[in-house]
Amino acid sequence: MEKRVVISVRDIVEFILRSGSIDASYMGTKRAAEGIRIHQMLQRKRKKEAAANGFVYQAEVLLKIEYNYLDILFKVEGRADGLLTGDGIAVVEEIKSTMKPIEFIEDNPNHWHWAQAKFYAFMYCKENNIEEVGLCLTYCNVETEQTVEFKQALTRTELEAFFVDIIDKYHSFAQMDFYRIEQRKKTAEDLPFPYSSYRTGQRELAMSVYKAIANKKALFAQAPTGTGKTISTLFPAVKWLAKTDGKIFYVTAKTITRRVAEDALALMKTKGLKMRSVTLSAKEKLCLTGECKCNPIDCMYADGHFDRVNEAIKDIIQNETIIQRKNLAEYAKKHRICPFEYALDVAIFCDCVIGDYNHVYDPKAQIKRFFGDNAKEEFIILNDEAHNLVERAREMFSAELSLIDFTEIRAIFKTRQPRTYKLIGNIKGWFEGFSDGISVSKNLPEDFVSMLRDLAARIDLFITDHANADKADELIDKYFKILDFIRMSEFFDDKYVCYKQRFKKSMTVKLLCLDPSFLLAKTHKKCRAIFFSATLTPLTYFRDVFGGNSQDFGKVLASPFPRKNLCLLIDAKISTTYRNRTESIPRISKRVAELISEKSGNYFVFFSSYEYMTAVYENFTEQY
Repeated sequence: MEKRVVISVRDIVEFILRSGSIDASYMGTKRAAEGIRIHQMLQRKRKKEAAANGFVYQAEVLLKIEYNYLDILFKVEGRADGLLTGDGIAVVEEIKSTMKPIEFIEDNPNHWHWAQAKFYAFMYCKENNIEEVGLCLTYCNVETEQTVEFKQALTRTELEAFFVDIIDKYHSFAQMDFYRIEQRKKTAEDLPFPYSSYRTGQRELAMSVYKAIANKKALFAQAPTGTGKTISTLFPAVKWLAKTDGKIFYVTAKTITRRVAEDALALMKTKGLKMRSVTLSAKEKLCLTGECKCNPIDCMYADGHFDRVNEAIKDIIQNETIIQRKNLAEYAKKHRICPFEYALDVAIFCDCVIGDYNHVYDPKAQIKRFFGDNAKEEFIILNDEAHNLVERAREMFSAELSLIDFTEIRAIFKTRQPRTYKLIGNIKGWFEGFSDGISVSKNLPEDFVSMLRDLAARIDLFITDHANADKADELIDKYFKILDFIRMSEFFDDKYVCYKQRFKKSMTVKLLCLDPSFLLAKTHKKCRAIFFSATLTPLTYFRDVFGGNSQDFGKVLASPFPRKNLCLLIDAKISTTYRNRTESIPRISKRVAELISEKSGNYFVFFSSYEYMTAVYENFTEQY
């Protein structure tokens, strides 16, 4: 098997050269947009200057290289911000936006910004067979638009030596990953079903899963409780990994079902499978301090995290195969790093990632390195208890704001930003215009969204300048709720409704996603998705809600329990209709007493309403 690594310039140099601390302090969400604007502004300026002097300046130049190093073929690609050519010279430019005053920026030849420029320069040299190239690293302040440039000229030999040094440092990680995939493929291919025999329906479900994956189709499977769905879906997915370099994402809404998946993998491990898994948890559950203050001042694990994390990754992947919350915490403490960020890095080097639905689907919590634009056909998504995904998906793609969200932060601006204070007053007035009760509209409240956009821009500037102000954390929380509402407004169409409610002083507006299919389908079109549950009826409904189509597969399995075990008794003499309920209460109490007196044990009695249940309960306890 040919060993190949396909990786971007940014990913490899950032992974090897990253250093320093995690700092999730607020930096201003306009930063990314400003960075794009700065890049485009400088690129336009460079083109004009180059043309005026008889040179050519190209922006966003795609560069690729294939490089054999030891036993691995590295395929590296990326886009250089700028390339100046003419009169026998070539200069590669890397542009970085910054909030730091220009006079305080120092030239650091070991920084990964320089590393990107050097990679692009070497790739250009090799592609064009030239012996020397110029490099320019440009920093531009996003507020003042002042720039500072650092320049150097390097030979092809010098650039290749740097390139090889980075490749060499990454090589050990690549080797471990190839060994993981090689061992997984070999043992997965030879893996027998981990039980001595199949339960009723298990072989049928396993074959359906494998067939769907092999044909790049989604599968919607209803299998009753007792079938053994976890092993019946994981086993064929593992067998498919014998043919690919992909991953399994096993996602569910409940912690207990994640543990069942871990147990299934542990069982297959006893049968010879060599495969690594990691279970992802929420940041709050993994945090070693319990405070989730991700900055070097408040958290010893955030301080210097990136200086130590790569060695920690090597440590755990060399010694563990089933990575859970407990051993993540142990290794994180040992290396003094953040376990949450650590888990996400470790997932790169795992065959199976176990987590919540939101790790795959939620735009706010999705693992960006795997999904979004980076999703791959080799990824298999196993959606356990899939009936829960309908409501969860609606919530993921919905957004809600209440009047109280604004009244709680308004006082912060009263003296500091009177215009912002007034704007929030206008928003307050918009809420107070609601009619009592509930109203539903198919129209987006454009006037409200427009005010939110204005407010978000004002809050962004305020927090950037007043990061340590009173109630700054509370303001940031509300700010992100506002941004979420604005983001969801961009999806608003006939699959949404605007839901308003007013009860006394409580006023709420919600962009409610009724049909999440189009958003779920964006992920499923790039991966192979399996949906399974004991309650997935009717299949066509769930297929449509999850973004499937008529070409996908459906499967309904019979109950594994003997039909003779079912006893259905109907008392047709008792009417439970609403008008006959008062009369039926003592008669139901009597029937229940007669039934449960036949055999000792535990019983459930179900009713059509809490009121009805309470009435029978009170009568029953009085009589019996």
